[in-house]
Amino acid sequence: MFARDTLGVELMPWQQFVLDRACRTGPGGRWASRTVLTVVARQNGKSLVTAVRILAGMWLWGERLAIAAAQSRDVSIESWKLTIDLAEDAGLPIAAVLRTTGREELQLEHPDGHLARYKVVSSTPGGGRGLSADLVVMDELREAKDWASYAALDKTRRARVLSQLWAISTEGDHTSVVLENLQATGRAAAAARTAGPLAYFEWSTSPDRARSDRRGWAESNPALGHTLDVATLEAELATDPAEVFETEVLCRRVLSMVSWLPAGGWDACADATATVPDSAVGTVCFAVDAGPELRQVSLTASWPRPDGRLQVEAIETFTGPASTTAAESRLDELVARWQAARLAVPRGSPVEALAARVAARASRPAGADLSWSSADLLDVVSRPDLERATRSFYEGVVARRIIHPPDPRLADQLAQARPGEPGTMALRRRNPSVDIEAAVAAVAAVWTADHAPVRRRASWVAY
Repeated sequence: MFARDTLGVELMPWQQFVLDRACRTGPGGRWASRTVLTVVARQNGKSLVTAVRILAGMWLWGERLAIAAAQSRDVSIESWKLTIDLAEDAGLPIAAVLRTTGREELQLEHPDGHLARYKVVSSTPGGGRGLSADLVVMDELREAKDWASYAALDKTRRARVLSQLWAISTEGDHTSVVLENLQATGRAAAAARTAGPLAYFEWSTSPDRARSDRRGWAESNPALGHTLDVATLEAELATDPAEVFETEVLCRRVLSMVSWLPAGGWDACADATATVPDSAVGTVCFAVDAGPELRQVSLTASWPRPDGRLQVEAIETFTGPASTTAAESRLDELVARWQAARLAVPRGSPVEALAARVAARASRPAGADLSWSSADLLDVVSRPDLERATRSFYEGVVARRIIHPPDPRLADQLAQARPGEPGTMALRRRNPSVDIEAAVAAVAAVWTADHAPVRRRASWVAY
């Protein structure tokens, strides 16, 4: 093994795993994975992984030029220094170490006579212009807020058939557009168990684990027990803001560092014991919404509790080409099973017609007065009412009048949402690449349950 036998470095199991899987070749001797993305929590040894990969490329595989960049040049330089230290300690033939203003370069004398070079470049649209690289390393990809710098560096290797791009990062937030896109591709391939040009590796805490769950710490920190200890994480849990601990330690995506809801307000309304009581039949209000691109459709529900509070929860989110069909079928089932009091949908929503079809098919519930019709079920929430609903939701969270079972997905969407223009409160997306339809549906469901008249009551039916 190059790291142990040549560099004298003992890698941790997770580092060995990434290097072994990502450096495999396919037909024609090409890399099986042209792009490699690794997401892992801070201080787990990411820089050592890339340093070993850079030196292996320069010394073992004859790569003539490796370039590295990070949004912070200091990060790139620290990784560059680590690579130099490893090369010096291993006794590799260093031809030159160039360090001038704006230029950092390591040169090795390869056994075949050529110079192998490792350069630090700026993470800008012009950072890699004019270069033709065999290896591109991008550190902390989470900081790439648009595609310009990534595209410029990635395209430096178009003329190199045997080339790789390595990106390594901690989890990002809603502004991490490049990381988010590559993650989605990697996760989809992993779910489908299909191979492709992207090798994706992720260590993160399961979304359903509490921040204090030690099992989750091990999931996102593969260096735990090697270079990290539990006491360090315990101290961080006690002192870090929640969003910092989530991102840096648990490696879970925080969609927004500043929520439109008061800090800690939504979490304070959580109740893990909240369930649907038998008495809720006939009083449950459902809501449905989808983003303008129809990437996904979400269903929510709300009902008045005997203690005067309103309970709300996200029921299900449907994604993919068949999302509307699946959501409509599920909504039919829910409306019938719970003898829904109301079905809300924001006016202008892409699924407004879907909600109307469900309402039209709803049968007259037992106990309804003779004047009731399926039109009474549908509540198309106007824009002014949606703004009022958002204000009311905010007030309900502040006053702890709203209760919900813990749900990381709904919490993420509520954090991702932002108020509208000054003087309004209707929710908007912070970033067009993500959706907030579950958050909007939750607001609509609570508003409908709180303000719309309940037109009927019925006895319990089988759940």
